[in-house]
Amino acid sequence: MNTLNFLEKVLDKSTKYSRKLIFDKKYQLHLYLISLYYRIIELTHSCTILMREKIISGVPIILRTMLETFADLKNLSADENYINFMQASYLEEWLRLFKEAKDGDNPYLRKISQIGNLKQIYTELKKLKENHYTPLSHYKRFEKAEMVDEYRSII
Repeated sequence: MNTLNFLEKVLDKSTKYSRKLIFDKKYQLHLYLISLYYRIIELTHSCTILMREKIISGVPIILRTMLETFADLKNLSADENYINFMQASYLEEWLRLFKEAKDGDNPYLRKISQIGNLKQIYTELKKLKENHYTPLSHYKRFEKAEMVDEYRSII
């Protein structure tokens, strides 16, 4: 079985199973889990389209993103508190973007520099860090998911 056939089979089964998923949209953990699962399906679908059209240069990048998403899904499935590590990473990325918007001359970020909830984001990230929820590196995410070999195979 070649890679395209394998991905098509995975996509078919994942899509079929997704129709039977039951979740509580008011429960943050369920929303994160379902979002990660559907992201994997979407990325798999993107790969199959590109591979069918023989436009394969972007496929490894998408597969890496898919594997990173799977590591997050695996971590979150094993530990509900993993959501805090994800949130810390998200907030830190926004702070990096805000800093660039304020300090730089990037015209695409000019309006972002005027966002008023910057202090709230700093406070939320500080609170997460005080509770030992820091942004995780890619390696740490894979290590936590017991997927170090997979990580080392995609560097």
